[in-house]
Formats: sequence, C-alpha cells, structure tokens
Amino acid sequence: LAVAAACAGERAAGVAGRYLKEWYGLRVAQGRALIVMLAWVEHPGATQLMLSIGGRFRTKSLQEEATKQAAELAERKGWTIGELADRTIPSAGFDETGVLSLSYGDREFAARLLPDLGVELRSPEDKVIKALPAPRQTDDESAARAAKKNLAAAKKELKAVGQLQAE
Repeated sequence: LAVAAACAGERAAGVAGRYLKEWYGLRVAQGRALIVMLAWVEHPGATQLMLSIGGRFRTKSLQEEATKQAAELAERKGWTIGELADRTIPSAGFDETGVLSLSYGDREFAARLLPDLGVELRSPEDKVIKALPAPRQTDDESAARAAKKNLAAAKKELKAVGQLQAE
C-alpha cells in the first residue's frame, strides 16, 4: 500500500472508496490499512475521502481511524483540520475564477463552473454552447482531443467532489 500511496495519485481514492463501501463490516483491518494509505496520497480527492469517512461512516472503528489519520496529516502540513478540509477540495482543473480553458490551437473555448457544480461551455465569441464542436481544418486535432478529454475529466471530478461534499 505504500507503493500505491506513492504512485496511484488521484486513482487511489476511487478504488479505496469502492472497497470501503463494499467491505466496511467484513474487512475492517484492510479498511484501516486503506485509510492509512489515503493519508499519504498527495491528492485532494484522497484527503477528501478520508475526511468524509472520518465525519460519517457506518463502521465506528474506520471512522475513528480516518479521524486519527486526518489529524496526523493536518499536523504534518502545519494546518488545522478545518484548513485541511478547505485546502484539499479538488479544483477539477478550474482556476480561482471558476474557468477552465480548453484550447483547440488557435481557438480557445471556456468552461465556467456554475454554483450547482454544473459546467457552462462558451465559444471563443463568448456564446453559450451545449458541447465542444468538432475541430475545424485550421484547428489542432490533438489539442481538440485533449480539450475534450480535459472537459470530461473535469466533469467527472466535479461529480465526485459534489458527492463527497454532500456526505
């Protein structure tokens, strides 16, 4: 698990979260080990999962372990638990103004974060669009593919953040 904590990054949270939801009452020792691993993963999603387990989880011993690990992580970083929770909310690629730039090469689209954690797409002319268009001949195809991939990843991460914050 130490190797997973060092190498898995953002992928660790999803796998650990699914395991903990499925085996919470039957494999407590493994659950504790996963929580310790989450405390060492340098990704906001892992920290948010650990904090949500510590705040409210079915198995009391896993809840206590998550609270303990969150306190130790906050101490390592020199923060309070509240500061840890605030500073580790994943941004999903959006900047501090809530905008994600999506480049097609010469053209630049923008995804804006809405208050309900939805995403509004805007064309280079600043008009609302439903989806990213197919690339033109003058566009960079690889940049367009990367932009679509970034948008899909951002939406997926926003959905996960919304679920964790609701919990």
